[in-house]
Amino acid sequence: MAKKLKNSNKKISLVGNELDIKYPIFCINANYFEQKRDGTLCKTSHQVLIRKYGANVKHYVKDLIGYVNEPSNIDYKQIIDDHYNSYKKPPHDPVKGDWNIIKEFLDHIFQDQYKMGIEYFWNLYLHPKQKLPFLGIVSLKKATGKTTFINFIHLMFGGNAAVITAHDLSTNFNLSYASALVSTSDEHNETKERKNIAQKLKNLITAEKIRVEPKGVNSYTINFFGKFVFASNDENMLTFIEDVNTRYWIIKLNSLEKTIYNFEEQLKKQIPAFLYYLKYEFEARETRGRLYFNPDEFENEASRNIQANSKSAKYLEIQEALMDYFESCSDCKKVKATPNQLTIYLQDNKKAANYIRSVLKEEFKMKTQKSHRYIDINQNSSNGTPFVFLRENFVCDPATPVIEDDELPF
Repeated sequence: MAKKLKNSNKKISLVGNELDIKYPIFCINANYFEQKRDGTLCKTSHQVLIRKYGANVKHYVKDLIGYVNEPSNIDYKQIIDDHYNSYKKPPHDPVKGDWNIIKEFLDHIFQDQYKMGIEYFWNLYLHPKQKLPFLGIVSLKKATGKTTFINFIHLMFGGNAAVITAHDLSTNFNLSYASALVSTSDEHNETKERKNIAQKLKNLITAEKIRVEPKGVNSYTINFFGKFVFASNDENMLTFIEDVNTRYWIIKLNSLEKTIYNFEEQLKKQIPAFLYYLKYEFEARETRGRLYFNPDEFENEASRNIQANSKSAKYLEIQEALMDYFESCSDCKKVKATPNQLTIYLQDNKKAANYIRSVLKEEFKMKTQKSHRYIDINQNSSNGTPFVFLRENFVCDPATPVIEDDELPF
């Protein structure tokens, strides 16, 4: 039977020996881990532990049978029924006090939806298992507080907030965000994986469980309670929003009216008081929908603009396929294809040809062109009235100069 560490911050004396073990050691499903100061697990091995601490280290390894994800910011437990809780210990305790700087900042972020914003944080803190909408903070303007808002979330929830990139969402290795309460991104780059990322985000927003696939460790399934907050200078970053918006809350920011010295440090100092307000003083409304809010509540001008510019999954599939085509054919300036030829190239059902035609006309704003015999996208000799796809519309070649705003030639 493994012996539990009584005090993980002190040296532990054994008969004639002294082990310098500062943090807990676990054996989970026959894999050994040392817990770091921030609560994350660092994979190791039995042999490495013996070399580091000696043979007696075996008495200080806590044997566990698996993982769980049980988020709690009030009554936190690291071990639950012999399972390791992937959710990390919250970094702050509530303390009554002044949180006027946070209040003013959140008023700037959420504007006339301020109470909804407080309800969002109330759920994150007191009801972390509650599903919430994707929160997108957008603006073309500078000094709006977008990045500060992302940093504030990390200051508030510590290791339970994860930073993710498009690459994280396009791979199967999801350990970085699988047990996170909030996953944030302060970037948005065009990517040919956008269609897959869009579908993955859509599924994750309402997912109940997630299959965790860490590198070098067997995969396992845990409950998923993650929320997503993205900030971007691209006001049309969510071009995959459906016509009926039930998952995405988009907020467009203006520039901050004033700057405060050492602003983030001042926000951090007031977090305990803000948590006290959320726990003891704020009166939230009842749940109004699957994602707590009624979808009508996050209807605003920003979301309407994005929906107006939204693109279908088939649009994104065609765009990605043509990006791949032109990247693999560096000498190709254009390619021709009819809807039927595109269904073959996309390995789609022949019945999809009519839908592809409407996507090309309505979303790509393209028209067919009369053409004599030509080589189509499948490298077959054809004739008819194909659509013509130009390389410049799908690939930005390195040789093509890009003029930044601060390099305008006037």
